[in-house]
Amino acid sequence: MSIQPLANYIGVIFVGFLATGCLFGVTTAQTVWYFRHYPNDRRILRLLVLTIWLLDAIHLGLYSATMYIYLVDKRGAYFGEQPLPC
Repeated sequence: MSIQPLANYIGVIFVGFLATGCLFGVTTAQTVWYFRHYPNDRRILRLLVLTIWLLDAIHLGLYSATMYIYLVDKRGAYFGEQPLPC
């Protein structure tokens, strides 16, 4: 089986990146809404909401960095010796 160039998959990767960004926006809106409407909730619950938002922000940051490395720095080369799974 021959190695497929990353160019064959950039569209799919970009759609996944857009979906992740949109869902981060939804998470951010829900977090802001929660803190504005429930300021008197228990501290542990507010900490849990903030932790979930921070984990989502970290995920988007790492995903962005990975896509930058593969699509810009490596100029769309291979993801290794194996082709991406279909």
